[in-house]
This record gives sequence, structure tokens and C-alpha cells, in this order.
Amino acid sequence: MRVVRWLASLLFLGASATCDEPAAEDEIQRAAEACCADATARLEAYLGKKFKAAVPVEMKTKEEMAAFALEQAKQEMPADLTEAAQKVAERLHLVPPGYDILEKQIEILKKSVMGLYDPEADRFYVVRGMAEPGSEEFAVTVAHELVHAYRDVDKDYNARATRLLRTNGDEMQALRFLVEGDATLLGYAVGFAILSKAADPDVDAIAQLPWPATAVDEALADPELAAFPLVLKEPLIAPYIEGHAFACAIFRAGGKEALDKAFDRPPRSTEQVLHPAKYLGEPDEPIEFEGGDPTAALGDGWRCVCTDVIGELDVRVLFAEKLGRPRARAAAEGWDGARYWLCEKDGAPSFVGAVTVWDSESEAREFARAWADWAVLRDGAEGAVGGSGAERRVETREGLVVVRREGADVLIADGVPRDREILVLRAMATARRVERKAE
Repeated sequence: MRVVRWLASLLFLGASATCDEPAAEDEIQRAAEACCADATARLEAYLGKKFKAAVPVEMKTKEEMAAFALEQAKQEMPADLTEAAQKVAERLHLVPPGYDILEKQIEILKKSVMGLYDPEADRFYVVRGMAEPGSEEFAVTVAHELVHAYRDVDKDYNARATRLLRTNGDEMQALRFLVEGDATLLGYAVGFAILSKAADPDVDAIAQLPWPATAVDEALADPELAAFPLVLKEPLIAPYIEGHAFACAIFRAGGKEALDKAFDRPPRSTEQVLHPAKYLGEPDEPIEFEGGDPTAALGDGWRCVCTDVIGELDVRVLFAEKLGRPRARAAAEGWDGARYWLCEKDGAPSFVGAVTVWDSESEAREFARAWADWAVLRDGAEGAVGGSGAERRVETREGLVVVRREGADVLIADGVPRDREILVLRAMATARRVERKAE
């Protein structure tokens, strides 16, 4: 679900060795400019000339970078979406009440950021003291951010992400996987070429390296990030690890030309990113839903706070802390499309409704069981889990949860008023499936 996903574009979570004896500020600036010029020449020699002028690079302290990122967030993330993200996260117990999501994400950035590209100013920044000029971390960071600048010249990915912010958060996140995966793959290759003084970046060698299946889990276990909830960490970390694996799969299938074309036909869902075979070849396009808004069926005084697409990554993150990562991944696989609504009424507990579709009945059944079990662990059981067959009813301390499966479709009425259960489920069942082809 939408939880200020924009910040994924700012982080580069790499090694972060601090310099013991940092060089003078002007010396570091000169080293950064020289590294940027070297990376520019290598990148253009490999991919083709594109820059009309040198991309400015500027050194910032951690504090300056965090302040800059916060200002960007206020400009790019509308206040109503920030408020909605907060309400969704609190309603589903993904963060404690009053936990300031934006503030905490800036804290994560301050701990982990090494570089940041600003598409509005067409310049990038590197954090002073995070890595010594001449080191692997420094060269790779500069190259990574420069790849962003290279793609931004004519691919305009940031504008596309902004358009998706209100309409499809899962597709926006999928685009971030491509953007960061591409920059990670090419950034490593160009950075290593700089250090080894190789004539060309060996992208093929990087793309062939196997990444351990536990890479995301290991990154999430970083002690520096231990205090932060999973719902903030995983959407920020995954684009650099699983996005890298996605970019490698594209490169292995069609080389640098395929990577370039991927920006003209970006992935439409995190499902396509997490399972590259569903993007390559004939894509497995996500089902979208029109209609089905349950707000009116809830009765007088109810209003819809927000609605968005729940993607495979979202489902995985929702379930992971309560059900464990293996079961969360299993419950999320087979996703084929989903939409949710958060509705509220003064003086009443808020309501979450969702319509979802899965690749098979068995996968729909797995998801339905997982949601019911998760609701009990999330809110605490008031009564036993009820229902049978295609419907499960859960009495939690925070209200009634009804999970209804019809073939490969699953409807969720989480926190539904008892006198409105039938009307709400009937309203959501009117949602129309639409399979929109890639642009």
C-alpha cells in the first residue's frame, strides 16, 4: 500500500564505511568532480553520448542531505497522501499510533544514504564522510547517481512516477525497481572500471553474478535499521537488491539495448519485477479494477480516505512481521491484481476493503487464509476464527473481518460494521476487471 513510496528514489543502500581522516572539503570536491568526469566518459562510451554538459556534483553532510530530502518530500508528496499513508499504516498496525512515517524515513535516509540525484536541478549529491575518495564505495556511488542523470535526459522517469503517485502505487514502485536496479547494475560496472582502469565497464560479468536469495533478509537485518518497522524498510531496500536482479535478467535477455528499451516499456507491477519471466517475453499484465467503492454501502457519514493498488510486494510486507517472511512470500505469489479502500467515519473504527484476483484458486485460498490469520495476530482475537469453505470470519478486538473467496477472487471486508456486511461485500463485488495493456 502507499506508504510514502517516493523515498525509494533517494536511497542508495551500499557499504557505508566512514572515513577515519576525511580529506579537506575542496580536495573531496575535486575528487568527486574528477570521478564524475571519468564516469561520464565511460558511461557515454558504453551507452552512447547523451549529456550536453557535465552533470554538477556537490558534496553534502548527512545533516544537509537529510534536510534536503525532507524539503523534497514536502514538495513532491501532497499533504493529503502523507496523511492517508499514516492512517493506513496505523489502521493495519504496521506502525504504532502517532509514529511519524515521514520523519522516520528521513532518519533511515540519514543512516543509509550515500548519494542522491535531483532530477529538477539535474545534479547529484554525495555524502561527505561516508566513503573516502578513491574507494570502491565512492566510485560506485558517483557512477550510480550519474546513471540516474543519464536516463533522466530523455526517459523522464521521475515525471512518470509522479503521475502514478495518485493512481497506482504498485506500478510506481515497479518503476523504482527498474530505475534503481539499472543504476545499481551499471553503477557497479562503471565504478569498478574506474578503479581498475579498465577500458570498458564489464556489465556482463556483473549481470552474471548470482545474488543470494537471502540478500533482502540480510539487508533488513542491518543493526542500523533494527529500530524501524518492516513497512518502511523493505520498500526502500528491495529496489536496490531485487531491482538489481530484475535489471540483470533484462540485460541477460537482450543486453544494454534491452535495458534502454525497458524505460520505454517499464514494468507494470511489482509482480513483474519479482518474477522477471512475467515481464520478459509476453508480459503477465496486471488486472485493474474499476468501480466497487464500498463507501456508500457503509452508510451515512462514511468517507473514503484513499484507494490504491495493493501489489505483490505490498502483500508480502503486510504479512511478514506477523506470519513470517516465508509464509508472507507464499501468500503474495500468484497475485494478479488488487485494489483497496480505506474508509472512516467520526466516532467509528475505520474500515479497509479490498478486491483481489489470483492466478489460481489455490493461490487465492492461500491468500484468504493468510489475511484471516494475520488479522487475528494483528488485532488480537475476540472470538474464534469462524466460517468454512470459501468464507472466513474473524472476530478481532477491533471489529469483524470477513474474507470471502469466489474462485480465484478474494474480497476483504476488514472492520466491517455488522449491519452493513452484506451491502459492503455486494458493492465491492461489482468491481469490473480491466486488463490495460502496456503503453
